[in-house]
Amino acid sequence: MGIFNKKGSKFYSLKNVLKKQAQYYLIFGERSSGKTFATLELILKNYWKKGEQGAYIRRWGDDIKGIRGENIWSGLIDADKIKEITNGEYESVIYKGRAFYLARYNDKLQKMVSNEEPFCYIFAISEDERIKGANYPRITTVVFDEFMTRSYYLPNEFKRLLSIVSTIARQRDNIKIFLLGNTVNEYCPYFEEFGINHIVKTMQPGDIREVAYEDREAKVVLEWTEPNVDGKASDIFFEGFDKSGMITTGKWETLQYPATPYSIKDDMITFKFYINFNDEIMQGDVVENEDDYFIHIHKKTTDIMDEYPIYQLDFNPSPQYYTSLTRGRDKCSGEIAYLINSNKIFVQNNRIGEMVRNYIMMSENRSILNYK
Repeated sequence: MGIFNKKGSKFYSLKNVLKKQAQYYLIFGERSSGKTFATLELILKNYWKKGEQGAYIRRWGDDIKGIRGENIWSGLIDADKIKEITNGEYESVIYKGRAFYLARYNDKLQKMVSNEEPFCYIFAISEDERIKGANYPRITTVVFDEFMTRSYYLPNEFKRLLSIVSTIARQRDNIKIFLLGNTVNEYCPYFEEFGINHIVKTMQPGDIREVAYEDREAKVVLEWTEPNVDGKASDIFFEGFDKSGMITTGKWETLQYPATPYSIKDDMITFKFYINFNDEIMQGDVVENEDDYFIHIHKKTTDIMDEYPIYQLDFNPSPQYYTSLTRGRDKCSGEIAYLINSNKIFVQNNRIGEMVRNYIMMSENRSILNYK
């Protein structure tokens, strides 16, 4: 059973997903469902019962500084989980020196006093260089929170996360790694790195999938958390406004993009290009029709024709391949960049719009100078 919020709806529980044995657990779904609460509770229970420590990871250094770092455990403190798990011995958590310590109020000193050792450490992927060489032999639970974003991912981010995991694990294999995210963006480079794009695209809320690889021992478990059928008390602020349903139901967040204004005929297309992204192919048509001049992007359903430009994130020495849609290097790519930068771009549907948006964001950060 999960815990219940004030409206009576059940918050997320790790019970079902932990029935599956794996090294990596990718858990995603609606916002404020209790994913972070449940994994932090696991860290605290493992420390209190077995003396094992935890690691909490965010993408950016600013996410763990000052009040942001101090508030990470506020949910468990407010729910009296610290007292419950430690049998009343501790009641709060103190954050200092990039680590969390159990704490209790000392009547004599009239202040909170912390335990001598931390039960959980905190890391930022953007600051991965600073932890190399450190030793964390008692960490057995790693939580990377907010691994999905509608903003920018770090250059070579997956490799940098693995570098942190390597520092923690050393020669051990007794570690569980949880990646937690809200369904803010259907495109996520972590899905690509784990080779699970094709699986995620077939999942629905409530699904749990196991992934085993032929060429490696590591296993991955995916869970798209089931939404609260009764809703959350806070849903009153979003009903009718949350068009995509991400906040209230955990559906993929999707914006409204400009739809192509009319049917495009072949004689309106002056030239074409392709976008190879996220295991899918999109086709861009540069359209001239009377006074209209714009790009129409749609899903590619036939074979690629070799003579047209291909945009992709992977480097390719052939002059046919490009990376940036917003910066041209010749007449053809320059015209495409001009139309995109002038907002003369229309899409087949909102999902195609999301893919184009994500490709542009990822490609703008795609430079060998940004690699670490």
